[in-house]
Amino acid sequence: MKFLIDGQTLSTPEINRGIGVVFKRICEELVLNDITKEWYITVRNSSDMGHFSSRVQRRLIPINVSEALNRDNYTEQTNHYSELLNKVVTEFKIDAYWVPNPLMINVVLPIHLHGVTIFATISDLIPLVMPDYYIAKWPEHIKAEYKQRIETLPRWADKLIFISESAKSDFEKIDPRVGSKSIAIHLAVDHTKFWSYISPIKKSKEPYILLTGGFDPRKNMNAALEAFSYLIKDNYQEFANLKFYVVCAYSNEEKENYERLAAKLGVLDKLVLTGYIEEEELVALYQGASVFFFPSRYEGFGLPILEALACGLPVVTTKVSSIPEIIGDLAYYCSLDEPKDMAFALKAALRDCANNQSKREEFIKRAKEFTWAKTAASYFKLFTNSLLETKKTGKLQRPKIAYVSPWLPQRSGIANYSYEIVRHLKEYVDITLYVENPKECSADIFELSMKSLSTLPKDIKNYDSIIYHIGNNSKFHKAIYQMAWQYPGIVVLHEFNIHPFLADSFLGTDKESLYAEALTEAYGEQGKSSYEAVKFRCEYPEIWKFPMSHALVKRSLGAIVHSRWVKDQLQEIGDVSVVPLGSVVNTVLDTGDDRLALKRRFGIDANKFIISTFGFVNKLKRIPTILEAIKILIDKGYPVQYLIGGDLIDPSLKIEETIQSLGLSKNVTISGYLNDEDFESCIRMSDVVLNLRYPSMGESSAALMTVLSYGKACIISNYQQFAELPNSVCWKVDIDDLEVPQLVAYLEELMRNSAARKQLGKNAAFFAANYSSYQIAAKLYAGIIEKVVN
Repeated sequence: MKFLIDGQTLSTPEINRGIGVVFKRICEELVLNDITKEWYITVRNSSDMGHFSSRVQRRLIPINVSEALNRDNYTEQTNHYSELLNKVVTEFKIDAYWVPNPLMINVVLPIHLHGVTIFATISDLIPLVMPDYYIAKWPEHIKAEYKQRIETLPRWADKLIFISESAKSDFEKIDPRVGSKSIAIHLAVDHTKFWSYISPIKKSKEPYILLTGGFDPRKNMNAALEAFSYLIKDNYQEFANLKFYVVCAYSNEEKENYERLAAKLGVLDKLVLTGYIEEEELVALYQGASVFFFPSRYEGFGLPILEALACGLPVVTTKVSSIPEIIGDLAYYCSLDEPKDMAFALKAALRDCANNQSKREEFIKRAKEFTWAKTAASYFKLFTNSLLETKKTGKLQRPKIAYVSPWLPQRSGIANYSYEIVRHLKEYVDITLYVENPKECSADIFELSMKSLSTLPKDIKNYDSIIYHIGNNSKFHKAIYQMAWQYPGIVVLHEFNIHPFLADSFLGTDKESLYAEALTEAYGEQGKSSYEAVKFRCEYPEIWKFPMSHALVKRSLGAIVHSRWVKDQLQEIGDVSVVPLGSVVNTVLDTGDDRLALKRRFGIDANKFIISTFGFVNKLKRIPTILEAIKILIDKGYPVQYLIGGDLIDPSLKIEETIQSLGLSKNVTISGYLNDEDFESCIRMSDVVLNLRYPSMGESSAALMTVLSYGKACIISNYQQFAELPNSVCWKVDIDDLEVPQLVAYLEELMRNSAARKQLGKNAAFFAANYSSYQIAAKLYAGIIEKVVN
């Protein structure tokens, strides 16, 4: 799926204000977490991309659409911008378009854009809710343009996203059509920036009430100052040292008028007008304040309230618009227009919360319900589900699919994967399973029909499409590959480099032509020369130069891969879709007792810190490197136990000899093959899991996704397909001379810092559940099948 973001905001003053901050945060989270889409963004200037992190810039493709704003002729400009975007949609085959601020008059709204699914985010309807203060004072041409956008959005956009239920309700009152296509997705706060010291010792020696606002009627600044004056006058003995800090930008005239009012009220000496300040200073003010005062008349969301809560501040505010949605019953609510009532609420907050740790912790807990990760995950769900629904043809008959794969109880990771995919995919399509030997497989699972793969050619006419799963195991995939080559369908590529599999399966056999064709069809003369060298000069196949998946993908009707990296390697081939590998949404929570019981079961000392590696052990898994790091940790005195959870399938590695030579026999446990129950037990018992790979076949790692779903801290290699996992989900070591010291440093930090370890695991579980679940994968499969069938 190709997704176009409207990036006009990047070149407006709003990029450094609330709307811009929200826009950047959602973009950052989405682009780094959602690998199912190709992300594009319109920019007026290439330098606009500098607003994003370098990682996002590598994933977000800029398209220059220069459109200088002409406020004298919005209609002409709208037509022109729509025309430009329609060309972009056609050229890049865009599926969807998102405009993050369609009511901002300093961006052009392309209301004649067509051929894509359109999403629009609406922050508020302040000009309409409070017309006397705003729209009534606007120039006529701006007023007309704003009203036209309000009227156009419900019929133009496919989905309207509101930042609060309150804002959504406001629009529904204006236009009931909004109800059927709208959704509220809350904003969030950055908890890495806005946080509380907790300890009252850190509080300012000079107590103060903090207000963030602006000289805008909506912010109720004059009434707030009057309320502060009542508080001081009526409780002078108690609050004699209290100051009133007001954070906002202002003109000289606004400053003079406000100070004149403060003097009239007798509190000029207590007023501190900060003017515009940087975020770091704002956070410090939140952290040092006694109370946050926010007597707003209307908020689309009320982000400052969340910022204050995250810093552990009691909040005195008004019960209007979205504010109760955000703070609930934790607020000290006050009247909109009664400064004396505001003063009473301020006094209550100051008295209740002075040195009250439990209250502060309640505020912080409430703020932690709002995270940018949750916000972006809601956008991902909306975008993905809407696009898949849009692609449906409306046919009443479900597609009939022949599903060709290894199957349980065969000892194959792809058999496990197929079991989980089919569990969810059967909700969308009718499935018949095809396996090489039905007697080896469980035919009654999910009550699906199971047939021998050899019967597929005569059955093909009964199906709308075929799904073939291709991996690097000759035992399970040799016959599947032959069928996929002869009868094209949708190929699911579990490893990009399948050269070892093809060489092992077909070289020197009566089917050698399959090896030769895959090499020559994809790589031309180079491939032909390589084949001749192998056949006639008995040279070893050039497996790293020729990954051999290109030819099969090229002749297939569609292909599914599990990473952007693999898709990029196949970029010259048309229908390649990225579907996350999949993971089971895990609700099992480890307890200390559970882990102790598991350690006893596996004969591991209760005090040991368990570092694990899972899966079949081969040359790619970096086990010698890991053992070197383990040796260093043990020599430093760390109580480490290293668990190798899987079969040692490559005797040439001499793992056991290496363990003995390093003196690690007591510190390393080799489990051998683990059944599903023992595999999950070992994951739960682990403190940190390592998943290092080099070199790589471009493979997926089901073990890694399972580990993430259990909320375990993981360290992986910063390499190829694994490098695209978000940094917040896994820590990554580089493949170079510093690999061992870097790995040691990471492990030391995770052993010492349990909070970092828990947060990394929490991030991992959230990512697995929200961006890589089997439910999501199956739904994406269904969309790809729909596309191929039609």
